[in-house]
Amino acid sequence: MRMLFASMLVAMIACGGGSSEEAPPKPLERHFDDKYIVQIPMEQQQDVVSSESAWSVAKRENAKHEADISEFETTLQVVRNDAKTAHTGVESAVALKKTAQASNDMNKINQATKDERIAEDLAKAADERVHYFEAYKKYLVAEQRLSLEMMYWREAQYEVAKSTVAQKAGKAIANVKYEWYPSQEQERGKRTQHWRDKAEQAKQGAMGARGKWLDIQKNADTENGHAAAYSTPDPLAAPPTASDGGNPPAQ
Repeated sequence: MRMLFASMLVAMIACGGGSSEEAPPKPLERHFDDKYIVQIPMEQQQDVVSSESAWSVAKRENAKHEADISEFETTLQVVRNDAKTAHTGVESAVALKKTAQASNDMNKINQATKDERIAEDLAKAADERVHYFEAYKKYLVAEQRLSLEMMYWREAQYEVAKSTVAQKAGKAIANVKYEWYPSQEQERGKRTQHWRDKAEQAKQGAMGARGKWLDIQKNADTENGHAAAYSTPDPLAAPPTASDGGNPPAQ
């Protein structure tokens, strides 16, 4: 049994299951107390000021990403409801086709058959749009995680800046080792890069899902004779420009 457990553990690590970067980040272990540098001239603390500012920005960015995910939950529900409505349209088209067939009127049958095909294509496009928005949510989640890792990395840089100022001032502080802080910063930087890569992968996945949806949507719109009108905008669409009158591009 022990050998089996050991083998499973090795397999998990080999597959990335044991990656420390995947686990949620914990608060920094090492903090350098501000009191040790308060008497050092401010002209020697420019790195401290700039790194503290960067940390403050990172905290606000993380809060924004959390809010974006929360808001997108409502958007995703609307998109799913749109797909349900599209499938209801298929059911109605099927019922109307049965009525047309019962009439033996070929004009009605042909029109009903066409309407059914259009409804099916629109439902297929709506389903693909759901897949796209779900992929986009995964991207938002990865971006939020990246912003969280970035927040801790910026804090770690702030701790390095403070400890460096004290070290250059020749302060020997009891129970403090200056090598703690660069090591901590490097570890947080590694985690941040890992999630930067993950976020880019998630973005590429969302873009691929968007491309697939757009192709299917274009075919459905061509069949229908006009573009579908969705109440939720395409999150990865290019922003409107002055040349197009400020209007968003057609979906």
